[in-house]
Amino acid sequence: MKKEEVFRIMGKYYGNYYYRYDYSEHDLYLMKELLDEVNALGYFYCNFGRVEETEDLRIPQILQKYNGKFENKSLNRSIINAFNHKLYEPFVPFLLELYEDYGEDWEMRIAISNALLIIRSKKHIPDYVRIVNSADYVNYPDLLYELLCRLKVKEALPRLIELVHIAPKRFKMFFIQYIWLYHEPLLENELKAFLTDPDKTVVTMVKNSIKKL
Repeated sequence: MKKEEVFRIMGKYYGNYYYRYDYSEHDLYLMKELLDEVNALGYFYCNFGRVEETEDLRIPQILQKYNGKFENKSLNRSIINAFNHKLYEPFVPFLLELYEDYGEDWEMRIAISNALLIIRSKKHIPDYVRIVNSADYVNYPDLLYELLCRLKVKEALPRLIELVHIAPKRFKMFFIQYIWLYHEPLLENELKAFLTDPDKTVVTMVKNSIKKL
């Protein structure tokens, strides 16, 4: 879309940033509407990247209205990324609902699980455990694995070990990087199984993890 056309839709303040991108007319109108709502809170942002950086409990209420509304997938993913703030714990139920709604959309689930990892709410541990225990999690590993390790959720440990046995290629790096956070000496033998990995970098990571146990 030509620069003049983007300016017609968004005005120069937003248009100076967005004319560089090939977004649809629909998405440009929607982004203008979203930014207008955020700026009505007292901000002067010309692009959504500034919204992603801002931690303000009033903003998620706006984001919820625009979730999934963009035609461009990266813009929809940016909406999720804007939840990457610890202050947004009250919105964890919304994120968990989205996680279920996106089903097999692994890219969006990664974005959502990253937000959950940053927020790190202990109130919703049963939900994290339930998701990781589900049959389809084997096919779509994400950052909930790391989250359970960082929260040291003991009831999840048998499943986290099982996953690396069932699908080692998918879960090996998660396991090696984060399972040591449990500080369980019994995990040493599980980690030692990867000392024969052909990748020397992986072997070094395993050794470091064993030391941290």
